[in-house]
Amino acid sequence: ALFWAVLTGIGLGVLYDFGRGLRQTWHGLTVPMDLLFSLCFLLSLMALSLYTGGLRIYQCLGILSGSGLYFLMLSPPLLGLWRRFWGFIAAGFRKSESNAKKV
Repeated sequence: ALFWAVLTGIGLGVLYDFGRGLRQTWHGLTVPMDLLFSLCFLLSLMALSLYTGGLRIYQCLGILSGSGLYFLMLSPPLLGLWRRFWGFIAAGFRKSESNAKKV
């Protein structure tokens, strides 16, 4: 159960950075991405408690330690990749919008 809690924390960290990179590119998506993260967080807590027969304090600590490990070790390079990816996508949209205005 602790292993799944740590993996859940890491997965939530990846999802948070995904949304953070998206929010930094398109500022209008802040509220929808926060709502999506909150929904995923609640669903993951529910799934973890259903899988293990109840949510225990050590599982909450496992989620915190998994997300903490993620943010300390993997977040900086992965966040850089997300930013470049969303910047590339945004540049493509801007380019297609400018081409559409010319036509």
